[in-house]
Amino acid sequence: MADSSLRLLLLLQQVPREPRSISSQQLRARLEDAGYPVSLRTVQRDLVSLSSHFPLVQNTPTGRGKTGVAWAFTKGSQHLAFPGMDAVTALTVSMAMEHLQSLLPRQVLQYLEPWQLEAEAQLRQHNSSKYHDWMSKVRVVPQHFLQAPQVDAEAVGLIYEAVLENRKFSATYKGKPERIIHPYGLVQQGHTLYLICRFGLPLKH
Repeated sequence: MADSSLRLLLLLQQVPREPRSISSQQLRARLEDAGYPVSLRTVQRDLVSLSSHFPLVQNTPTGRGKTGVAWAFTKGSQHLAFPGMDAVTALTVSMAMEHLQSLLPRQVLQYLEPWQLEAEAQLRQHNSSKYHDWMSKVRVVPQHFLQAPQVDAEAVGLIYEAVLENRKFSATYKGKPERIIHPYGLVQQGHTLYLICRFGLPLKH
């Protein structure tokens, strides 16, 4: 496969789904880290070209230090996977999603919806009764009946990224002044998601 084709595949893999987005400058930096040094103009031209074949949208990036044009897959677009999801994988994903319904907050589950939709589409495509019968034989019964807390999906996504990249961020908590947060890890207990972190000094504005 030509280097340009590999670069385009890598470019698509780096683009998140709405409401998250990534700037053209960030995409260019990631391509360079992967061994594909190209100009910002090339990245922008590639994205415009890809948007005619894939559900990509442009928006204005938000957040401190973000400038230029940002890109994202549309929220309801189908998940792209290589290789494609087979029937057994689709069944496994469907079962996992049913189990996670009682464990994760709804806003967190939204990030898994593309995989769930792809799994359902694959099961419909195979149109095999044994897969549908299996789902009717499996049930997940929660051990608790507490209502899941309401959390901001975009904020959770940003926190996940910060934990993954060992990167600090600024935030407010329970109405307190904005301060630097040093994240260490995440703990899931029932419906509740805990961030293990250290609070820095309040920011001066």
